[in-house]
Amino acid sequence: MFDVRKLMQSSGLQKKKVDADGRLIEMLDKVKCIRISEFGKFEYRHTHDETEEWKKVSLKRNACSVFPSD
Repeated sequence: MFDVRKLMQSSGLQKKKVDADGRLIEMLDKVKCIRISEFGKFEYRHTHDETEEWKKVSLKRNACSVFPSD
């Protein structure tokens, strides 16, 4: 068995309850698609609709939760 919380702490990551725009992340209830963009950052959508905008989350501690513009 491995304690994932210890892994997150040692990696400099923390659990987030809101995305980069301040919206509550309802992971169990509404999130349908998740993609990992880089270590410590992921994006999610509430539907499988390709036109829905991805919502962004940074799990990095001591870092701004806003993604740089592409």
